Amino acid sequence: MSETIHKNTLEARHAALGTTWARLPKAGERLEGLSRSYLYELLTANLIRSHVIKRRHCIKGIRLIHLPSLRAYIEKEAVGEASLRASGTSTLASTGGNG
Repeated sequence: MSETIHKNTLEARHAALGTTWARLPKAGERLEGLSRSYLYELLTANLIRSHVIKRRHCIKGIRLIHLPSLRAYIEKEAVGEASLRASGTSTLASTGGNG
């Protein structure tokens, strides 16, 4: 339970501070309700923005997710789904899952 509270607190802090960038969540964690693997799918499809920050001559770095692009994607999907419902068309999400 404390893990859920911690995650919710982090998301609330991002929202309250108007944060523009957030770290890619670790395996098993979520960002804006989406899993790490689903976020990578969105990145690969160029549907959201990210940036890697690393020190010179280092192989690994920190991947940051651009929250406005992620939220815009979520909003676009929500509006599209609402439009489908309003038109009476019933389909599953094209991604095949909920992230």
